[in-house]
Formats: sequence, C-alpha cells, structure tokens
Amino acid sequence: MLFSKRIRNLLCGCLAAAMLAVCIPVATVLADSSSDMTIGGNKEVGSTITATVYVSGDGPYAGFAGSFSYDSKCFELQSITPGNYGSAHFSSDGVNFVEYEANIGNGASIVVATFKSIAAGTGSIACNIESLGTMNGIESAVSSPSVSVTITTPVAKSSDATLASLSISPGTLSPAFSGSKTSYTATVDAAQSKITVSAKAADSKAKVSLNGVQDKLVSGDNTVKITVTSENGATNVYTIKVTRAVGPTPTPGPTPAPLPLINYRGTDYTILTAGDGDN
Repeated sequence: MLFSKRIRNLLCGCLAAAMLAVCIPVATVLADSSSDMTIGGNKEVGSTITATVYVSGDGPYAGFAGSFSYDSKCFELQSITPGNYGSAHFSSDGVNFVEYEANIGNGASIVVATFKSIAAGTGSIACNIESLGTMNGIESAVSSPSVSVTITTPVAKSSDATLASLSISPGTLSPAFSGSKTSYTATVDAAQSKITVSAKAADSKAKVSLNGVQDKLVSGDNTVKITVTSENGATNVYTIKVTRAVGPTPTPGPTPAPLPLINYRGTDYTILTAGDGDN
C-alpha cells in the first residue's frame, strides 16, 4: 500500500509538471516571486485549522503545482482547495495539487489546506511549490513557505448554570433564596405593574436572561422566568410566581331616573334634557 501510494504521488507530480509544461512555455529568463502562508482557525485538539498560501511579485499567474507536507502526529489533512481566484482547472490528489490556464492576480491566495488538529504539541506545515508560471509564459522562481503551529489541549468549559443571588424589588421571595432551589413566590400591591429582578450567575462565564414578564404584571398570577446558560451550553430555569393583588371593585353610580313621557294628540313624546348647544 505504501509503495502504491508513493507511485500515485509521483505520477500526480509528473502529471502536474506535464500540464504546466504545456500551458506555461519555458522561458529563457526566470522571474522571482515571493510566497507566504497564514494559519487560521482554532488551534486546539479536535478543531480544524486552515493553511492559506499566497504568492506575489510577478503576477498575474497562469498556474502552479506543488504539495503539502506536515507533521502527522499533530495534524490530519482534510482537504485541499483553490484560493481566492477564479479557478480554471484546479485538482488535488492526496497532498498534491495543480492548477493551469487560470488568471491569478498578484498577491492572491493560490491554495488552501484544511487540517484537523489531532494531538497537542508543536508541528510544522509546509507548502512545496514546485512550479509557478506567469501569464506571459515565464516560470517564476518562488520559495516554499513553512510555518510552525502549536496545538493546545482545550480547556474544559464550565457546566455551572446556577445563580449566586436572586432578589426582586419591590417584594420578597418565598422561600429565601438558595442556588439549588429554582421555584419561588412573591406578592405585590395592585398598583405594582412591574418589578425589578436582580439575578447574578455563580459562574462569571454563564449568561442570565429573563422572559420579560417582570415588566408587565397583570392582576393575579404572573410567572417570571430567569434562565441561566452555562459556558458549555447547559441551562437552568428559575421561576418566580408573582401575584399582583386585585384592586377594589368600583362602586356603581346611581341609576338615573327615566325621563317622563307625554302624549300629545295621540303621539308619545320623550322629554329630553337640553344640551349646551340646544336653543
């Protein structure tokens, strides 16, 4: 299997060189370009990082070929894709890649390799650029960039989704607050249409949110919910059943006496109270 893989890689490299030989005529003068590699992503075990290779100096370029090498104890290759140009005939096989008949602007990224970080430690990633051709048929000499990347073990995120304190104003919680108890009751006067809820998470990295009921209390029972979300996404919900007293029933006014009726020549008429605009 190892021998066959080496043969495949060798054939891929030969194919890349042949393609570039056809698409990029050999020139008598070699130009010089520069290359660079940047690393992006979360450098922790289990996360992915990207190695992006840039070239500049004698662009635009028509094509390139090369391969990636890396420290296999720290990284696992996931994919190789073209950079931020209009890809024409990009292809990759294992660690090898090739592009031809393209139009790659000066300073563009030409290839991006994605790796999974599999172990903590410091490892190297290199891009071996074997061929780089310009649009006018000149083969450009360019160095192969290499970077050293340190992968760390991720710090465990807290699952604490409890409150360190909880109070309301006005009003008093019953029973007294305890971080392990999640259900409370309170009563407020009929005139109290809102209360202030003060809640502090036990873990500084946890987040606290309210459902908004505290700002629009209705007469009778209201359930205020305080949700605590821990650093790792776990949630815990505290509830306060707030009872707003019902106001006194207004006393009804006296029922007005009916106005008298009169009968004039066989027709009934109602006597009305004159208004301000009546003559």
